[in-house]
Amino acid sequence: MEQLLSPYLVALFWVSILIPAGIFLRYKVKFFQNYLVPSSLITGFIGMILMNTGLIGLPTPDGWMPLNFSTFALLTTIIFTANFTMIGITAGKSNDGNSRSKDMTRGVLWLSITFVGGYGVLMVTGVSVIWAYNALTGAGLETATAANLVQGFTGGPA
Repeated sequence: MEQLLSPYLVALFWVSILIPAGIFLRYKVKFFQNYLVPSSLITGFIGMILMNTGLIGLPTPDGWMPLNFSTFALLTTIIFTANFTMIGITAGKSNDGNSRSKDMTRGVLWLSITFVGGYGVLMVTGVSVIWAYNALTGAGLETATAANLVQGFTGGPA
């Protein structure tokens, strides 16, 4: 039977439910306030627990199907890249709101190109290294290992 819901829309639904939960916990729990724990970190920790217990998923005609990590990874990449686009759209407006600064627009465009381009170069390099390692040693490393490393390097908090 055909799947009724897109996993990406359901993942976006879960994110939109968990983020307010993290904000609420940050607001109510003094420990989180005293130690300046960001609500996004609280949300991610709750989501990690729920994903590993199989509670985050989507209903299908065959029953409950847990969502994969890759669904959230792709969603995160798209939203992160869209943030750069939004900066570019709103950047460079003067106080009267009519003109744009060419330097600001060029800077944002360059930042976006280097981020996405760097991400692509790292992804191709990482996957090539994993393939070469597998070919030389006979290991069975997944190419997702390279993707996870690149995602953590380029999209991580560092």
